[in-house]
Amino acid sequence: MKKVLAVITTSGFLVTGLLITPYLFAADTTQTIVDIPGTVSGGTTTTSATPVSNSTLAPAITKTLSGTVDSVTIGDATKGIKSEFVVVDDNGQTISFVVKNGTPVTDKYGKTVTLSDVQKYSKVAVEYTTKVSGTNKAQSIKLVE
Repeated sequence: MKKVLAVITTSGFLVTGLLITPYLFAADTTQTIVDIPGTVSGGTTTTSATPVSNSTLAPAITKTLSGTVDSVTIGDATKGIKSEFVVVDDNGQTISFVVKNGTPVTDKYGKTVTLSDVQKYSKVAVEYTTKVSGTNKAQSIKLVE
């Protein structure tokens, strides 16, 4: 039986024969040697390693979008409905946002209001982050008109 040894180094490279591929690992990861059945002969030793997930690669970046509200859905946890709203930006692009309980919503004077005060055709400025899944999560909503 033939075997290939693959070595994942602490500097983050997967070495298999002549192929060297970057592979992201947490900083405290040790070298890992993996036995891959089916090719060159050799012994194997394996130590544990934890790949870095996409959510730990970089902190979420907060972005701001201004536009006109197209729709608002007030959530109902008992029915499994999330609070969300849809904004059309200046380029005509439609973007939806999930709104969690406690997300600050203010009027143009800075007074705290609720999501139910955000109506279709309201002008808003939304600070938000985008999750790895692609979901836009509103961090704050300000009515600007």
